[in-house]
This record gives sequence, C-alpha cells and structure tokens, in this order.
Amino acid sequence: MHPTEAVLVSHTAGRGRNGAGITWDERRNELLWLDTEQHLAHRARVGRGGAVSQVCDYHLPGRPGAIVPVAGDDGWLVTIEGSVHLLRPDGSTLRLAGVAPTGVRLNDAACDSLGRLWACTTADGPLGPAGALYRLDPDGELRLVADEFLVANGLGWSPDGATMYLADRGARVVYSFVFDVDRGELGPRQVLFALEDATGVPSGLTVDAHGDLWIAMRGGSAVRRHRADGTLSAVVGVPAAEVTSCTFGGRSLRTLYVITGTNGRRRGEATRVDEPDLARLFQVDTSARGQPALPCRPAPRWWARTVRADPPRTTDGRHHYEIVVAGGYGSMIESALSDFEVTPVRGGIVHLSGSVVDQAALHAALLRLQDLHLEVLEVHRLSGH
Repeated sequence: MHPTEAVLVSHTAGRGRNGAGITWDERRNELLWLDTEQHLAHRARVGRGGAVSQVCDYHLPGRPGAIVPVAGDDGWLVTIEGSVHLLRPDGSTLRLAGVAPTGVRLNDAACDSLGRLWACTTADGPLGPAGALYRLDPDGELRLVADEFLVANGLGWSPDGATMYLADRGARVVYSFVFDVDRGELGPRQVLFALEDATGVPSGLTVDAHGDLWIAMRGGSAVRRHRADGTLSAVVGVPAAEVTSCTFGGRSLRTLYVITGTNGRRRGEATRVDEPDLARLFQVDTSARGQPALPCRPAPRWWARTVRADPPRTTDGRHHYEIVVAGGYGSMIESALSDFEVTPVRGGIVHLSGSVVDQAALHAALLRLQDLHLEVLEVHRLSGH
C-alpha cells in the first residue's frame, strides 16, 4: 500500500473558511462545493486539460450542507439549515421542503439511481443521537427513513445500487445497508468497518466504479480508500488536517477532487500562515474511475406546481454582481468592462461592480477578464436587487 499525495489545485480555487459538500456536475463539466461558514456555493469549470477556473459564487440564506444537480432544470438542490432549497443560476433560492425537529440541520446529501435525494442530519447543540436519514421523494415529500445516528455525514451507493453506505462521524464507523432501489427502502444497518484506530473521523465519502469507498478523514489529513469488504487498500495524504469531502470529476472521472475545512474554528491570519492550505481544493490523479454524481429527478407535476409557479424575480431584469480580480489596473479593466464600476484596492487587487442580463453575459465578462490575463478571485451576486 503506497500513499499518494493530493496536489493543491490553485492558491485561490476553494479558498474560504470551511469547505464541504463537493460534487461533480457533468452537465457543465463543473465542480460544486460549499463554504458552510460563509454560506456560499461555489462553481468552478474544469477544462479539457484539467485546469480549474472559478465561474461564480452564490450567497445562500443560511448554513449549507450539500449541493446536487437537478435533472431537467438548470439549477441545483441545496440543503440549508433544516430545509431543502432550489438554487437557481441567477442566485435566487426557493424553499422546497423541511424537517420538523428544531436544532437539527441537514448535512451531507446524495441522490440514488432513481433520483431521490437522501440527506443526513446533525445537531448544532447537545441533543444526543440526533443524526437521522431523510429521503426527498419525487413528489416533494421529505420523509424520515432511519435515525439513532450520532453525526450522519457521508453517503454513497455500490455500482449496482444494491448497497447504500453511510458514515457516522460521531460513532467513527461506516455502515452498509441492503438497498431496495425500486422502493427506496433500507435493510438493517451493518457496520462495514470501524475507524477507531485511524487518525481523524469519517466525513464525506464517494464510491468509485469498481465499488471501492473513498473516505474523507476530518482531522486526519487524508482520504482513505477501502474495498467493498471494508479492508483498507490505500491512503491519500492531504496537506491540511480537516479533510471534509471528496468526489470524482473531470471528463474521464479519474481525478479525485478533495475539499478541506477548518472544523468550524475561527481562524486568524497567524493560523493561516502556519496552515496555509485550510479550506482549499486539491486533486489526485488516480487509476480508479468514479461514478457520475446522480441528479435529483423530481416528478414533473410537483416541479411545475412548486417551482415554475414561483419564477425568479428581479426589479430591472438584470442581475448585479461584484467581481474581485488580481493582476491588473483600473484603466485596463474599464476599457474591457465599461458597464462595471472599477475600484482598485491594493496590491493589484481590483473590485468590479455592475449588472448583467443573465449567466451567459456574466460568463462573457469573466472571459474578457481572463483574456487580459487577470485572475478572477471571487464572484458574488449582490443581494437586495
């Protein structure tokens, strides 16, 4: 067993406070991930050569846990606090369903082969074993399926869909369940393997096309690869302690992308000097091939009644953004983006604020900045417009 090291994608991609919930959106060849402390959803495009470029960030109305694509829709489902929301490409959100218990929030989530969303819960306070597993059915009902977990966190399925896996961070185990695909029901839980002797606790997970499980180890500076029988086959080292989530992506699904966090601790600049790779995006070129991240497939009648009846609203038909770039100066940018207000800050950092009619226009503006050899650091949709 030969350890492999994860490589930092870039010094800006993924930079934040607490990265989590990374997934692959094959519709756009994009990576999606969340910042649970800053309440952000990130989008980044992966080019043919593997280069990762930031597309935009979305501000969310609360602490997010997971994000998945939606079949037949341009948006994504995002778990936010105790509810499931639709996130539209223009940055607007719509609450679709929620759990009843107070003090409990939805955490990690993934979709099965029939497009049902399965979401774990955890508690922010001392509520005992508040971890549970919910299922969002195609008709929009969010139903409790299993409970009595400590901190339910990572979800995945075997390639044939007949086994579901769930990581319980609090119990330091990974469970397996016989899974009835047609009915969406679970058999009795079984401990597939325990991680009592491992450094860190299991967080997010993904399952490759061969059936191996890749477990992000929070506090363990690693992703562990386990065979379907639970035996450990490899360890991927990550130069940051809080490894929160991992997914396979890229056109061949052979690149493992890893996001790191900060365990919710407030981090000062001095700490970032000692641990510069907190909340960053890493990648590992592997010999394995991942499984596509499956989208949610809502029932057309419920979707039309709930979502299309509540279209996004803007006051002037335009969407307002702030873009932060590095490596240029004001007059050069003003000539390329005359509709944006340009404000130089310091050290080659420039803030741009303006409006566009849609996401295509925003993407065109970002491409113009890249043509000027500028580095796009952040893209924020401004609220209140």
